[in-house]
Amino acid sequence: MKRIIAIIITGVILSSLFLTGCGKDDEYNEAMQLYKSKQYQKAADKFLELGDFENSEKMVKVCNYELAKTLFDKGSYNDALTIFKDLGDYKESTAYSEKCSRQIMFVEYKDVFAALNGKTYYFNGGSDTKLNRIVFSDKTASLSTATFDGNGKTESEIGEFDFNVDNNYISLISFDNSDLKIKYTLSGKKIKLDKKEYFSPKEVDKAIQGCWKSRESTSASFLNYIIYSEHNIRFKKGKIVVENATTSTRSDRVDGQYFYYGPYSGKYSIDFGGFKTKAENGDEWFYNIIDGKVKVLHYYHVAKKCKKLPGKGGYHF
Repeated sequence: MKRIIAIIITGVILSSLFLTGCGKDDEYNEAMQLYKSKQYQKAADKFLELGDFENSEKMVKVCNYELAKTLFDKGSYNDALTIFKDLGDYKESTAYSEKCSRQIMFVEYKDVFAALNGKTYYFNGGSDTKLNRIVFSDKTASLSTATFDGNGKTESEIGEFDFNVDNNYISLISFDNSDLKIKYTLSGKKIKLDKKEYFSPKEVDKAIQGCWKSRESTSASFLNYIIYSEHNIRFKKGKIVVENATTSTRSDRVDGQYFYYGPYSGKYSIDFGGFKTKAENGDEWFYNIIDGKVKVLHYYHVAKKCKKLPGKGGYHF
């Protein structure tokens, strides 16, 4: 009798387990159908209810990942970001989190991005003879550098970079992998960068107005001469005048011949580190941002402000 009862109980248990298994199989199949029909939220909820049955735990992540991607494609970046963050390093969740954050930033700071779009600024490149340029587009910024030496100007592209915006700063990873942080102020649709470091072409043009001079000397040892020269330029409302004079002195103090060149004049416009002009010798002149101020250079020599052009008889060495 006991044996018969044991057999009956065992049968009931096995039957119960069988029925339970059949029930979970049905629920699992239902969840898979929801997943295949791209009803990711409902599918994730079903798989979650199934606990560790089959690969349900894995399918919860799969469904949430696909749901987050769908939300991202629809532009629901905040909702997508919440899910991607919960997924941690699953597949490309980290990369998607960064994309979501950028898209949210574009919306939050759309006025800043609009104000920057198409703008060009110049800032010091680390020395008196090196100038950097940053050009903003709608979502990226390109960096270039110009170097000045005895042969003139050499330009080189640094690269194009994503940039971020917060309430006070524009920031990007610069060419040397360091953070470039630029303080800005926005007034209506107008934006200004840190006025001590970053200058627009218009601000450069305003700062260079007037006369500049550069006094230089070159030793010609094989001829036993020292050549002295002074180079002058005047900027005035889109026009320049260029002139210079040279003389030489031997070591025995015998003066050499005096030469005057100019005046050469023409129109100009601000270029990257220099000036677009047809005026003769105008291509010898450049500019940089040095110690928070715009300075004019004759080749690699930093010029000084002066009151007026000396004229042919005004040079004294």
